[in-house]
Amino acid sequence: MVKSCYNCGKYVFDAENFSIKRMSVIEYIDGVIRRNIRTNKPTNELATELGLEVNWLVNQAPCELCGAPHAVFSHPDHNDVVHVSFFFSGRPESSERDRRFVADFRENLV
Repeated sequence: MVKSCYNCGKYVFDAENFSIKRMSVIEYIDGVIRRNIRTNKPTNELATELGLEVNWLVNQAPCELCGAPHAVFSHPDHNDVVHVSFFFSGRPESSERDRRFVADFRENLV
């Protein structure tokens, strides 16, 4: 299981990189993923397609090196990272919105 940044591959996400879990997987899929893929599939079906467990917790965490937005999933009973993906696509491949986020990050470094 890859726990490093999908954009630069140099930054590793672990339990110390994030502290507050803001969403459940259901909230993440309904609030973020549905805006990008526009489907009427049930949330549980989308979770299965994305390889997610509905009991996981998710937090948005940008890569500290390149700014790529990631969704970092952890198990509710312990704080271990169990899955990482691009935040807006929910997959290892970035969406246009993920790429714009990285471009804005790089532009603001100046």
